[in-house]
Amino acid sequence: MNKIWIGNGQLVLPDKIVPGGSVLLEGKKIAAVNVPCPPDARRVDVDGSYIMAGFVDIHVHGCAGADFSDGDYAGLVRMARYLARRGVTSFAPASMTLPYDALDKALPAAARLRRERLADGARLMGIQMEGPFLSREKRGSQNPAYLRLPDWDR
Repeated sequence: MNKIWIGNGQLVLPDKIVPGGSVLLEGKKIAAVNVPCPPDARRVDVDGSYIMAGFVDIHVHGCAGADFSDGDYAGLVRMARYLARRGVTSFAPASMTLPYDALDKALPAAARLRRERLADGARLMGIQMEGPFLSREKRGSQNPAYLRLPDWDR
């Protein structure tokens, strides 16, 4: 089992912050908190930095010069890597209300990234579609030119 001990940090718990705290990971799971480093674990000293669970971004249109709605796979990869470097472990990119041809590029790019699961990027956990199947009266800032009636086949 791959063990990693992360310690000498500010451990963020639900009810307090523990100075000098640690976490022992076994594989992808937290095995223990605030334990000494076992001899068979890789030691990572974070020198007072925060130790906390990763963030989940449930609604992001774009970052790092990329926009999910562009349908550019390389841009989506750039987003995933950018988010991971900032503590985001998983995300759900959001589209806008767009013409079908734009959505037909963005959605397969998301499916590909979800399948490929980058080793150095945030995990794509799903997508948010802001349309095109919205009420004209409740569309908010969505472009009314691209609103469509619900269409099961689409």
